[in-house]
Amino acid sequence: MSQDNTFDYLALDGAETRKTLALSIEYIIGADVEGAIAEFGTKDGHTASFICGALGQFMKKYAYLPEATHRRKVHLFDSFAGLPATDCEGDKDSPHVLTRVWKQGSFKASRTPEEIRAALAPLLDESLVHIHPGWFQDTLPRLTDDTRLAMMHVDCDLYSSTIQVLDQVFGRGLVAEGCVVLFDDFQCNRASLEFGERKAWREMIEKYGIAFSDAGAYGWHGQRFFVHSYARSAS
Repeated sequence: MSQDNTFDYLALDGAETRKTLALSIEYIIGADVEGAIAEFGTKDGHTASFICGALGQFMKKYAYLPEATHRRKVHLFDSFAGLPATDCEGDKDSPHVLTRVWKQGSFKASRTPEEIRAALAPLLDESLVHIHPGWFQDTLPRLTDDTRLAMMHVDCDLYSSTIQVLDQVFGRGLVAEGCVVLFDDFQCNRASLEFGERKAWREMIEKYGIAFSDAGAYGWHGQRFFVHSYARSAS
């Protein structure tokens, strides 16, 4: 008797990523972590759609909890113009930049913020979704000082972009106790500590004395961490 041993390898990574995102959203609700969800690097909004859809479902599942526990804002940040210049230390000599996989203008969004907003509307109350078009250094300062982030999906690719995000959110004390941080490109550039998101995270741990737990890899590319404490100003 013949047996079908086929396996959808191409779907494996995406399924694991979606599961990790969903569990992270349920975690911040179940563990009552204070604050909003933020995504840095939204592009066409595919991951944002999953985040908003999952949050909408969990809001129904946990409707018996206080509203502040299950009702979360979602902040979406992207230049919508693709990657910035790749000529800074931590990027210019990285494997992905040298091979031109990452270059200025790569991953430019094919949908406008308005089109993304319309796509998200059936998934989550529009009043909860905030889209911030522009470069991170220009848009992140618009978050008020009382903002707290319970979950961050960091899909910045480059060291320069990642360090801008992390330095601002930790430097301003916006990261909540128990925040779950998901780095989408952590294993890129041969998982080198000298490039990209790995380099930025390593430097921020040292700069802000971040105490964290490593929750492990997901897919071939991602890594998840839980933040316990940090210094609100650089040491």
